[in-house]
Amino acid sequence: SPSARRLDIAPDLASDPTAIPGRVRMWCADSAGPLDPESLAIINAYIQPKMSIGETFLASAAAPASISAAGDVLCTPATLVSAQRAADEAWSAYLGSLPLGGVVELSVLTQVVMDAGALNVTGTFLNGFAENFALTPGQVPVPGATLTASLNWMF
Repeated sequence: SPSARRLDIAPDLASDPTAIPGRVRMWCADSAGPLDPESLAIINAYIQPKMSIGETFLASAAAPASISAAGDVLCTPATLVSAQRAADEAWSAYLGSLPLGGVVELSVLTQVVMDAGALNVTGTFLNGFAENFALTPGQVPVPGATLTASLNWMF
């Protein structure tokens, strides 16, 4: 399925306690979040017949992990709207590029906002903590809200 951009296969029971012996489980996502049911059906229909006797395959939508950002941003009045727009686009692109089960880095939040045109960024948090956010296997990060809505923009 062309929309399947991010895939994660559970290697064993130790890494995924919900795994079933003999079953290959793959989590799937596109650049925006969990993969749609139609694409999952295409993947399952293609791979399941190719499995050996006693083995099964299941492609599932990745579990969405809502990422909420917080912090204070200093901007000029003239660049506020363009900085918010650029930050929202860059943050969505960053989250859309992370591998399933990866790490959302707090420093990237600051860098995205600064690159968008902010003068300063302070007090940043991801999901209420001033640290990176580690996803579990099969999780895909999705924005909890736009940075325009979740950050405190000041000038």
